[in-house]
Amino acid sequence: MKKEKDFVHAKRKASKLTTSYVLFEAAYFCLAFALFVSLTTIAAIVDERFYTLSMKVIRYLGYILVTVKIVRDGYTLREILWMIVAAALFAVAGITAGDNNLVCMFLFVIGVHNLDFDRILSFCQKFMLAGITVTIFLSLTGVIPNWLYVFTGRNRYSLGFYYPTHLSSCFFYFSILTLYLLKDKFKIQYFILLEFLNYVIYKFTDSRAAFALLFMGYLAFFC
Repeated sequence: MKKEKDFVHAKRKASKLTTSYVLFEAAYFCLAFALFVSLTTIAAIVDERFYTLSMKVIRYLGYILVTVKIVRDGYTLREILWMIVAAALFAVAGITAGDNNLVCMFLFVIGVHNLDFDRILSFCQKFMLAGITVTIFLSLTGVIPNWLYVFTGRNRYSLGFYYPTHLSSCFFYFSILTLYLLKDKFKIQYFILLEFLNYVIYKFTDSRAAFALLFMGYLAFFC
């Protein structure tokens, strides 16, 4: 009987954990999607009012989903006290900076509770890769603008992003996440592939800082 109860309890716990991951990842997707789209030229091809409203709806859907996840979680008294302190700090920072996004981001900090951090980072990595790939594809096929910036004789293509530096920054974060997640499994062939892509992005965007920083990051990893 005891084993049966333990099995049922373990099954319920696993089911609750699975739901927590679904809620958090769905919430993260909504927020990340809205933020990522704001880095692209998609806004240039859609109605401004529709774009603003739709992105706001998607962001607030993310806030609602992560709030549901937080409410479903169980917390100790000590954890609740820490949450109150952290919430107060985020609120003060948000009011001081005049940015309510800081308060909203606090929800996601709390939402990671009881979740495997590496799994969340892996989800972020996959999202970043998909976002970069789709944006470049849409720009090269003419669906969204591929703007050309000319600075002191340097041609810099945005490849679907608002500024050329946005693509190099996104690829930089994707690569750092890849290095962290693979750790000792990161092999020389991965380095060659990522550095090749880093060079191609540099040739199109002429983003020197991101190119150099990522190259140095690879060297530091192997050294």
